[in-house]
Amino acid sequence: MKDLIIAPCGLVCDLCKAFQREQKRCTGCQVPGGYKAGYCDRCSIVLCQQKIDKPGLQCYQCQKYPCRRLRDLDKRYSTRYAESLVANFELLGTGGRSAFTESIVAKWTCQNCGSLLSVHDPTCLKCRATNPHFPGKSQPKNSKAIS
Repeated sequence: MKDLIIAPCGLVCDLCKAFQREQKRCTGCQVPGGYKAGYCDRCSIVLCQQKIDKPGLQCYQCQKYPCRRLRDLDKRYSTRYAESLVANFELLGTGGRSAFTESIVAKWTCQNCGSLLSVHDPTCLKCRATNPHFPGKSQPKNSKAIS
């Protein structure tokens, strides 16, 4: 099973629309160099002093966990995308990376084509099947499948 890239905030990069797209594909916020989506490039969590002082530090490893920034981001992701970053850290802590990866892949795999779904899109980016985890489950305007 492929190892997932986990951002310092707990978001699984593999589930991000910018990471899944083919053109201007984001390499993930922890990969030096490479293209970063605009919001990842200026992310206040990635750029916080604790991460600068200790490269590779995950938020749950920080003395300030969970800080206001992470709580705000977790609230936004839980509400908009039904994905809790804090819950991701809890699963990582209790089950380890292997169990975490299995859980994420089982939950976010498209039942129609087998690709990973994006937390940011109501449909699969490959086959346009409905993403059952996306709140509202509506098709966005001008949304196209990735070829």
